[in-house]
Amino acid sequence: MVDGLTLEQVSARLPEKVSITTLSRWKQDGEWDERRQEWAKAQGEIKRDSLKLRQKLVARALQIMEEDRPGPQELYAASAIASRLGRGEGQGTAADKPEMELDRPALFLEDLKFVAKVLKETDPEGLKVVARNFETIVARFKAQHAQTS
Repeated sequence: MVDGLTLEQVSARLPEKVSITTLSRWKQDGEWDERRQEWAKAQGEIKRDSLKLRQKLVARALQIMEEDRPGPQELYAASAIASRLGRGEGQGTAADKPEMELDRPALFLEDLKFVAKVLKETDPEGLKVVARNFETIVARFKAQHAQTS
């Protein structure tokens, strides 16, 4: 009954034939309507709490990114948060989500610029390594993008 099925639909899905009258009695005796309301309330609270958590994660990611010299752990954390939010994790089912087209090449370039900036400030030699491997990085990004499209 949590799925909003009628008694007729429940009866049809059961492997053994159970009459509508029996299901109706079970529904009343088992307080199915009350349980469904409790379940719906709990689902609403979970969605609200998830939204609050995402808001806090975004605020923390922004705080990390605005620090003068975030360390490797902070960069990883901010990247992981942004990645999960970009995929919409924790935002309900696919049916609940509006279709959104991501400009992956633009996001890739934005991230790459950020990495280059951080390396320039913290590890100039690391920036040289990225520059030497730029073609490989781009090729692997394109391959990954082709697999996810």
